[in-house]
Amino acid sequence: MIKEKPELATGQVIVRNLFTGNLTEITEIERDSFIDPWPEKWFEAFILSDEISWGAYINRTLVGYLLATHTRENVHIVNIAVGHEHRHNGIGRLMMKRLYEFARRGLQRCITLEVRRSNQQAISFYQRQGFKQTGVNEGYYPGGEDALYFELELRGSE
Repeated sequence: MIKEKPELATGQVIVRNLFTGNLTEITEIERDSFIDPWPEKWFEAFILSDEISWGAYINRTLVGYLLATHTRENVHIVNIAVGHEHRHNGIGRLMMKRLYEFARRGLQRCITLEVRRSNQQAISFYQRQGFKQTGVNEGYYPGGEDALYFELELRGSE
């Protein structure tokens, strides 16, 4: 399978594939964003897979990333983060817009994700994007915190 090559640019932010050379920046953003960050080797494996691994770059500097899996029917967001100094500037929305375009071109039915119950900032972000909560997985995260499942229907939403 050929990896998607996003070429969406807005102003000075460019969304394109991540590379293993970005691992240091990715793990820094990850540690700054999540209480139980992924190890670097997980990011490396994801980047080398046929799944979606995109970065948001400003002047060739990685400022955010989005990882997702996809099937014929669905896209599942595995991880999305923006470095703290670049948050609230539309970078997350830009990466999500690119993902919506990818999913619609691939005729996927919906985009799904899970988020910690306590992550109100992320929940608000997804709700503003049109995601609806569809379920709960009790004790999903390390430490026993619940995961809230969200879904965005794509067919007929244009």
